[in-house]
Formats: sequence, structure tokens, C-alpha cells
Amino acid sequence: MVVLCYDPIGQGERYQLLDIVRKPAVASQYVGAHTVVGTGAAARRQEHRDLTHLDGIRSLDYLASGPEVDPKRLGCTGNSGGGTLTAYLMALG
Repeated sequence: MVVLCYDPIGQGERYQLLDIVRKPAVASQYVGAHTVVGTGAAARRQEHRDLTHLDGIRSLDYLASGPEVDPKRLGCTGNSGGGTLTAYLMALG
């Protein structure tokens, strides 16, 4: 079994806002960070969900590119928003 576990945009170590020396500009990351992604996406006429889905699809692509991985036997799981993303990935991926 090969596992890839990544942080969604704006959570964990995937900060969205950095200061001039590339340190996190916001003291803590929380689910409210989704609104920051949404604002940036709207400026480009995209939706937050589109960026989140693309992030998940590219993660599966990356996982499938490994020589030890059978791309026909991929699966995914998650909880909370990750569970919702799992459903979308199965439909869209």
C-alpha cells in the first residue's frame, strides 16, 4: 500500500498568506481560510471548489505516477471536507 496524505489549501502547512520574508502572515490557519481561497478564486473568475477539486485530482495523478503504484487500483478517503472531496474525486477524477 502506498499512501499520500496532503493538507488542503489554507490548512496545515499550506499557508495562503505570507509576509515579506515568506513566513505565515496569519498566526493560525483554520477552516475560515476557505474564504481567502474563495476571494482569490473569484478574482480569477473561478470557484474555490474548482481549485480544491483540481488539487485533489493532481494529487491522485502524482500518486499514480509512482513506479510502485498501480493506477487502476487507486482509492481515496477523508473526513469532513476530505470526505466530500472524496465523493467529488470519484465523480470527476
